[in-house]
Amino acid sequence: MRGAIIIIMVSYCASFFCQDADYSRNFEASRKNVPMAIYNWHPDYFYVLRFNKLAHDLVVEKRGKPASDLISFFPLKLDQVNAGWFDYENLDHVFFEKAGRLFFVFEKVLNNRKTIYYKELGLSESEGGFREITSLERDADLLDFRFHFSLSFDQQILIIAEKRFQDHSVRKTAMLYDCAERRKIWQKPLPNENPATGYSRAHTAAPGKRLYYVQVKSRVAGYKRQYQNHMQTLVPFWYHDSLKLVEYPENIANLQQQQLCVQEIQQLNTLSVLADDSMVLISSHFSKAVEGEAAKVYFLNQAFKTGLDSILYCTISPLDKSLAEQLNFFDGNDLASVSDKDYRLYARHVSGNHLYFTSERKESGFDKELLFWRVGKKDGQVKTQVILPRKIQFFSGRSRFRYIGEPAIVVRDSVQLTVLLENRNNENLNAGDFVYRDFARLRGSSGASVMLYISCPGQPVRKKLLFFAG
Repeated sequence: MRGAIIIIMVSYCASFFCQDADYSRNFEASRKNVPMAIYNWHPDYFYVLRFNKLAHDLVVEKRGKPASDLISFFPLKLDQVNAGWFDYENLDHVFFEKAGRLFFVFEKVLNNRKTIYYKELGLSESEGGFREITSLERDADLLDFRFHFSLSFDQQILIIAEKRFQDHSVRKTAMLYDCAERRKIWQKPLPNENPATGYSRAHTAAPGKRLYYVQVKSRVAGYKRQYQNHMQTLVPFWYHDSLKLVEYPENIANLQQQQLCVQEIQQLNTLSVLADDSMVLISSHFSKAVEGEAAKVYFLNQAFKTGLDSILYCTISPLDKSLAEQLNFFDGNDLASVSDKDYRLYARHVSGNHLYFTSERKESGFDKELLFWRVGKKDGQVKTQVILPRKIQFFSGRSRFRYIGEPAIVVRDSVQLTVLLENRNNENLNAGDFVYRDFARLRGSSGASVMLYISCPGQPVRKKLLFFAG
């Protein structure tokens, strides 16, 4: 099936998750109508985001389950605010649904100005249209300026505006915006940041006009060779001296800080903050040398009460020994150890009393393995650790294949389902025994398999072939 996109329909029954799964159907993905993402939020329908090259626009399709029939179609008409040459495949955006209403938030980037817009889909141009949330302009003394924005609690948008100056100082402003109500909830200037104070990361909004983030103080510890863009490149590696959790309530005068129970980290792969009315939980995946030994990989989960006046728990769990051995290999870098491999958070899900994290390792044009772990919210214990194999190489300029390495993840009732594309020759490999050099690489869609990896509590990870695109 050349150029086809496979839509995977997954039941919401937990017992079904640990037994079987099937796909609904496949339909053609034209070179001029490239699928970019699938949003699978509901048992009755899902959304497909496409880049229509002929119309030079992004379009959203609403399709029913299980037949994938087209229910409605929403062209975004982005050229009304962007130039005709704008590359929509690299557009930073958030797409979400709130109370049955669809919203698309995106960033318009010019050389001297950056702007956050949003549009409510399904309205007429007179009712809806594009609305500006905020903007940044370049000053003469700026080294860089940028936005970071994400979906927060209650389907609101958290925006971090950052200005970076020539002396490496940084000024940030946080804003929480409600698209459904068309209003700004709050706006907070953060304390000035520089190498001496450290820089804020993992910003998270919480009820009660509270903002949380982690202040990380780092320094360059040296350089290492890394394979990038088909060549060996020297890149810096960092040593993180201290990490502080900061609570920013409604008034900056009441700012609270607490040190995390782990300091002096050699590699900080994942940093996540989750907050509600009563507690805030920090989760991290990192490398650290202990008592003169070689660096090892650990998972930190630390919870505080709101106000940061007491610690509920702090757990540090090592990476499973068998997983560390499987991830010990050379693949173009100087060092083989898993503690020297760079992972970045791909997805975080909350379901019941557990958190589900998926980190990925990737380079330009090369998507590599994923690491999945499950954490109990009540005690911070890591309950599950799994390697999800992936080895997909493609030309970054080939837009039809740019997204074939993206996993589709569903979490329900303590079970994580992950759909991945891989080489058909890997079908008979054991899902729980990842050997990097034995795992065949996929180059494009020809000969690809759609594989479902199932992680159930207390059971080894297993896989099932859903479709073969011959």
